[in-house]
Amino acid sequence: MRPGAAAALLFCGFAVALAALFLARGVLGADAPDPGPPDFARLVRLASADDALICPRSLCLRARADLTPPIFTESAWRLREKLLAYARATPLTDEIRVKRDPARLRFIQRFSTFGQPLYIDILLAARSEDAATVAMYARGAAPNSFDHASDLARLRAWLDALSD
Repeated sequence: MRPGAAAALLFCGFAVALAALFLARGVLGADAPDPGPPDFARLVRLASADDALICPRSLCLRARADLTPPIFTESAWRLREKLLAYARATPLTDEIRVKRDPARLRFIQRFSTFGQPLYIDILLAARSEDAATVAMYARGAAPNSFDHASDLARLRAWLDALSD
């Protein structure tokens, strides 16, 4: 092999790998647009079944939930603080600010090497001064970006954070 050929070969391999990474990010949905916050009362589940929903029937009138959340013996504000703390402690999780409504929280979590996003939307619903429940919806930005079991497991972790 001629001098410098090994370096050129290594450089070409690196360039191909880098190009594949950028292509995969676009194809796998890392750069896909935010699907936006759901209207829980009018929510219709994705036909592809790559979403998950934890919601009381009183908040999700059209969609069938995977789980019904409990009514917590804490205020909606306290639940909000717990969810924000969980998000801060969870790697690759960022809050998407919802300026107009303190009862709504939105997060983006990335799990794969390519940074594929999962959007998590949460609605806090006060039942009284010291009791509240939640509605939670998770879905990827791109179709078939996650499977239902993974989405539901991730939402359960958010729900479990409220029990601590």
